[in-house]
Amino acid sequence: MNELFNVTLTGALLDDTPREKALEAFAKLFKLSLEDAEKTLARAPVAIKKNADEKTAQAFGHALTGAGIGHRIESANAAAAAPPVEPVAVPPRA
Repeated sequence: MNELFNVTLTGALLDDTPREKALEAFAKLFKLSLEDAEKTLARAPVAIKKNADEKTAQAFGHALTGAGIGHRIESANAAAAAPPVEPVAVPPRA
């Protein structure tokens, strides 16, 4: 099985990138309004690309670095292989 990756925004800006410049670049990259770009960055950490092949994940990472946006690329396979979470019983309301 080929390894897949998730690209996640961290919400940080790189190398003292001015916030307005980073927002404009991010908005242009993803064809968003400045308002939507700001909302997306404010929700960080947020995955912007899931289950991508390595080449695609690296391309996203390169574009985000160029825009001055902090991100991380993580294996999606490891998250999928994580053990399931045990359900918690919630007592009925009286």
